Amino acid sequence: MDFGPRFLSEEQIAMREEVRKFAQRDVASRAAEIDRTAEFPWDLYKKMADMGLLALTLPEEVGGAAVNLVGSALIREEIARVSATVASLQAVSLEGSHFLVNHAPAHLRDKYLPRMMRGEIVSAFCLTEPTSGSDARGIRTRAVRDGDNWVITGSKQWVTLGAIAEYGVVICVTDPAKERGNVSAILVDLKNTPGIHIGKAEELAGLRGTKTAPIQFDNVRVPYTNLMGEEGQGLRLGLDQINKGRISVAASAVGIADGAFQAALRYSKERVQFGKPIFDFQGVQFKLAQMAMRIDAARLLYLTAASMQDKGEGSVQLASEAKLFASDSAAWITDEAVQIFGGYGYSKQYPVERYWRDAKIMQIFEGTNNIQHVIIAREVAKTLAA
Repeated sequence: MDFGPRFLSEEQIAMREEVRKFAQRDVASRAAEIDRTAEFPWDLYKKMADMGLLALTLPEEVGGAAVNLVGSALIREEIARVSATVASLQAVSLEGSHFLVNHAPAHLRDKYLPRMMRGEIVSAFCLTEPTSGSDARGIRTRAVRDGDNWVITGSKQWVTLGAIAEYGVVICVTDPAKERGNVSAILVDLKNTPGIHIGKAEELAGLRGTKTAPIQFDNVRVPYTNLMGEEGQGLRLGLDQINKGRISVAASAVGIADGAFQAALRYSKERVQFGKPIFDFQGVQFKLAQMAMRIDAARLLYLTAASMQDKGEGSVQLASEAKLFASDSAAWITDEAVQIFGGYGYSKQYPVERYWRDAKIMQIFEGTNNIQHVIIAREVAKTLAA
């Protein structure tokens, strides 16, 4: 069910329709190829830039469209319905550009932001390490002040776009003596700085084309003025965007789920067994009904969370609930879609196996779903003390 008109302005509805046409016309025909080759689709990335999608939520004063979270989430869902990879590339670009707008010194913002908005370069957020994922306070990468420079040493893992990024925002410990407030964010030129070793892009099960790679920093020297925000604010700067990030993941998960559902629904009307379409069997109908219900519920949950965020009433609990429910639903729905397709569902002849693989990562990034359970439980517990 389309709840968009209840949340969007006429202008945003028109923009969503334009994105839907782009997704169906340009992205859908390339989705299988991107998945097969795991290559970054620069042509589609630049088309998104030309459409303003890489500046969608940026402030108008820097050339953005200032679209709110509801609008941007619905647009991410539209793209994810045909390619979760392309949807993720658009979202990661916006996150990187917002970091520049909100936290970068003017000289870095002026250097990188226009090129990001034009789709000429991509950036990376370097947080996760081989020994720290959800435990962001277990970061071991160090940045030591040496005159007018930082000297960075450490390793980052699972860096989205790490293999091709022009620059990265590296989260590292700058004051080991402190128990809290000891982590900072530093922008590093990944292309031209000595001491950086970028590993081979990972062979991922899903979201192929995101060029995820490990990065090693061996006594990497960068100017002190590359500090983002203030020293000791690194985790806070990242966590400021976490609610929005989880809502965005929920939107992508709904897009994946809906793409798989639509494919399964069409197939159930076409596939004939025992003299009739398999849709006519109650077991298949029950699966499809459950799929439709969970998609609608997940969509309403992320739209409500996004609407509250836009009104300045953002809820940590609701953002986590949206991410958790939408991603778990996507995993279940894509699995059921494969079942409806039978043997064909396990082949690359149809897209449902790709949806199935793409859905899994939605349960992992922006905080694993186990972590979301912990967050929700803690938020619920606070209501007893109120």
